[in-house]
Amino acid sequence: MRQSEPHSADRGPDAANHLRERMMRVLLFTDGSAGTRAAMMWLERFVPTEPSTLWIVAIAHTPRLSSKSPSVLESLRKLLLDRSRRLCEEARARLKDHWPDLQLDVIEGDPHEQLLRAADHRKPELVVLGRNAAAGPSSSLGSVARLGGHHLECSVLLVDRAPESMREIVLGTDGSPGAREAARLLSLFHFGPPPRVLSLGIVDASWRRGLAAEDVAPRSNERSTR
Repeated sequence: MRQSEPHSADRGPDAANHLRERMMRVLLFTDGSAGTRAAMMWLERFVPTEPSTLWIVAIAHTPRLSSKSPSVLESLRKLLLDRSRRLCEEARARLKDHWPDLQLDVIEGDPHEQLLRAADHRKPELVVLGRNAAAGPSSSLGSVARLGGHHLECSVLLVDRAPESMREIVLGTDGSPGAREAARLLSLFHFGPPPRVLSLGIVDASWRRGLAAEDVAPRSNERSTR
């Protein structure tokens, strides 16, 4: 079950769809946790320099329970859906001044499955997930964040605490497509005040462990010891 509530500027549907196809797409999953609140603070400080749209998604986990009274189950389902809608509205109220093009989505189902489905449906360039660093590895919130970090086919920002200030960003570069994508995404945001960016070059030297010193050509060996 999916309930979408668009909140974009007034324009024709064709023009809006064409413009949205060219926008950078960001997904924020909200569950009311401390990690989600920290993630929203990051998005308040990430000011996009290009047209962007932010999807705020809440997943209402309505497990199947055995009950002789269908009305009890329906009341519980309604409470969970109402809470998810409220979480979306609270996030929109906080972020609307920073992200003018906002879309709200309330999804019903298992959080792990629906996280992957929503990302596959929206095709975002960045997914933002809050996580609770103090919670154990078996917590639901932590497991959803780990699932996103390992299985989503796009960039993922995992947030467990809000930054007091953003003074330095470390960007790991190894020439891979993922590293290039990270640099591209970083260039699409404006930070105030501008932080110091440290580009950290990473060279995989693990291949050298299997070589004996006598296997290295004298000239190469000489260069490596300089």
